Amino acid sequence: MKHMETFTIYQNPDPLLVSRQAVFPGLVQLPDGELIAMFSIGQAFDAADLRVHVCRSSDRGKSWTPPVPMHRHCYQPDEQSETFKPLLLSDGTLLAAGYAFVRPDPLTPIVDPATFAVLPLKNKAAFSRDHGRTWTVPVDFNVEGQPLELSGPCIQLSSGRILGATSPFRLGPTGHSGWIIRSDDGGRSWSKHSEFFRAPRGEIAALECRLCEMEPNRI
Repeated sequence: MKHMETFTIYQNPDPLLVSRQAVFPGLVQLPDGELIAMFSIGQAFDAADLRVHVCRSSDRGKSWTPPVPMHRHCYQPDEQSETFKPLLLSDGTLLAAGYAFVRPDPLTPIVDPATFAVLPLKNKAAFSRDHGRTWTVPVDFNVEGQPLELSGPCIQLSSGRILGATSPFRLGPTGHSGWIIRSDDGGRSWSKHSEFFRAPRGEIAALECRLCEMEPNRI
């Protein structure tokens, strides 16, 4: 592997006046070669105003359009922070899957520093059928009642099945596991497929996991 070149997708244009941090990026390439970058912008890493934005590049990443919000839909309650990752499906639809935290107010931290308890989160999915220019309202999906840290992009197999690697989101000392979730209807509904990891005593977390299809049916 050789480092060839570096490009900047987004940089805060007014760092002396406002705080705008870009975190949790995801990339996807469209059939015509255009790149879409999806990431969250907010005033701090865990700020309640983290919202997903989209940039586009038609020159292999050398230049990018200004970020635009993925959606302008209001959450209830509206103090939430969100992250989504894109996946291009075989029928040309773009699926953005991820999660949003339920915030009782903007200043409640996602993780309680005293107890390590994590705020509730809702797993969500949105769809675009015009190459990411407009998106559906993100809708909730539920897998066995667990809040899932779906931080990486899903993959689609040649069969059409969509797989995601995730973990029930908790920061306690025990009870951690890694899950594979699946969707057979294009990302509209999801279920647990298997567990790929469980520590002997549950003391090791399986966060930030990713999937890759090395060859047909070998994940």
